Amino acid sequence: MTAKQEPLDQPELLRPVQQRKVSAVVAQRIIELIESGSLPVGARLPSEKELADRMGVSRPSVREALAALEAVGVVDARPGRGSFVRRIPSEDDGTEPLTLLETEECCREIIETRGALEPPAAALAAQARNDDDLKQLQSIHEYMEQLARPEDFDAYIVHDMAYHRTLIEATHNNLLIQVLVPLISTMEQKVYREFTRNHYVNSVRAWRRVVEVHAQVLEAVFERDSARAARMMKAHWHRMKRVYEA
Repeated sequence: MTAKQEPLDQPELLRPVQQRKVSAVVAQRIIELIESGSLPVGARLPSEKELADRMGVSRPSVREALAALEAVGVVDARPGRGSFVRRIPSEDDGTEPLTLLETEECCREIIETRGALEPPAAALAAQARNDDDLKQLQSIHEYMEQLARPEDFDAYIVHDMAYHRTLIEATHNNLLIQVLVPLISTMEQKVYREFTRNHYVNSVRAWRRVVEVHAQVLEAVFERDSARAARMMKAHWHRMKRVYEA
């Protein structure tokens, strides 16, 4: 005879187990070092490579962690100099940097997804675009050229998003638009923006390369050259992935 099973006294212990992202664990350890005084305010953090080696994780995971901590003002990234402790996390912060990492799409996922979907969309836009689409793209790109500098980064990102959104809309494929336009909105995420600002466009040369590849996509769309439009868009995302994984 089988004994009757009684209800568990602590059913909350059977809640789904949630795996933590590696970058969230890295961020937590850095917070603990700051709170313990091992990394006081003003202190320079070890390099990405050193943190990755000592913690046994990848550099992209460290980069995500630092970007999240910078996004909430705990650390300050200074191009060419490294990351510095800006302040000690307060109780009011709660788990904001960790939530940021664990609930938003990470940079790698955004880059890989857009890198897979936007090149063929650019090829379709080159064939389906009309004159109004082309004029709008040209106008947006002119603003991008003017705004391609560190002090205008926020305004540049707005126009960069508009460029990619207009390119997708130029496909005149409603299903594709519904799928890709929300994906483009991930450019507004804090971690993604900080990665772009501090790593992808962190020099005059980098700014020029980004503006130029957008110009090449635009030229291919103007000429209705689908193969070149796809190739240039693929090059854009391939370079971003290389920078992210460096």
